[in-house]
Amino acid sequence: MDRSFAFAHGIASGDPLADRVIIWTRLSGVAPGDDATVSWCLARDHRLRVLFPSGLKTESSRAEVQFGTIARPHTVEDPDWEEKMWSAKPVPIYSQHRYMFLSDGECGMALLNRGLPEYEVYTTEEGDTVALTLFRGVGCLGRRDLSHRPGRPSGMAVPTPDAQCLGKRVAEYALVFFRGDWTRAGIPAQALEFNAPPLAVQNMIKVEALELVTAFLQVRNFTGHIRERLDEVPPRDRALLRLSGRELMISAVKKAEDEEALVVRLYNPGDRPVQGESIVLSGAPVKRATVINFNEEIVGPELVPVAGGAYALPEVPPHSALTLSFQFSPGEGEN
Repeated sequence: MDRSFAFAHGIASGDPLADRVIIWTRLSGVAPGDDATVSWCLARDHRLRVLFPSGLKTESSRAEVQFGTIARPHTVEDPDWEEKMWSAKPVPIYSQHRYMFLSDGECGMALLNRGLPEYEVYTTEEGDTVALTLFRGVGCLGRRDLSHRPGRPSGMAVPTPDAQCLGKRVAEYALVFFRGDWTRAGIPAQALEFNAPPLAVQNMIKVEALELVTAFLQVRNFTGHIRERLDEVPPRDRALLRLSGRELMISAVKKAEDEEALVVRLYNPGDRPVQGESIVLSGAPVKRATVINFNEEIVGPELVPVAGGAYALPEVPPHSALTLSFQFSPGEGEN
């Protein structure tokens, strides 16, 4: 969805101090319910983060990695890192893909992001606070006077003026609170949906006579036109495939390499097996559904059809992938 953010209301400020001044303004273009942080970067060589007090007390966080998650401790201490000839001081600043979360076993807080891979967790008496990096500006790739990575480990001393990230920056993220198991709460699925929002596309409307444009673009006529077009779309076209639960993730949907078949790859990002799931495909009737490997070779029995045109899936172990092949009956049903 195209978003247009603007500072259209001017800027106000309080009395300046000797070393700083506070300015504020109002942002236009944010609809009710939107979650966005908009900043105007004026400083150089700095990092901007947003903090989320969780109220939880934990010892580690979990962050998404490729096809799963990884546990990371909140503190990493080694005072002898220089004597051990380490090139950098160990710090608990971590990376994530689309989400990270904290959980004490009963309640949890997940932080979803769009292109914001760096985070850190602070521990206090009140609980853990998640610090999400919105951006960091650097004027040089590496510097000799850094406390954590001095000299060459931080990079070559190459000027990078464009990496100061000056100007307007928009960061989008979301908080999800949950109870119990994080996979059953659908945290991976919600993160995927957050990173793939619906797209609004303008239909190409052709008006033969120029004098009809004004009348056609009236609200009633225009919405009626859109409604007629939507009525022509059958429900099956709104979802190519559908899973019965939210614990398995769709990794790939592609045409088979050596045959006329559709390959669907799923994976289980959780810590326990997923059982009893099923999958439904829209479109032409399925002739054959089998389990295959990454080389698209059959390695398991055919899937068993169940009610509603769905196919029962085999058990998917933790942090494992399941690849399926669907062959369709030619000349039958609708395309």
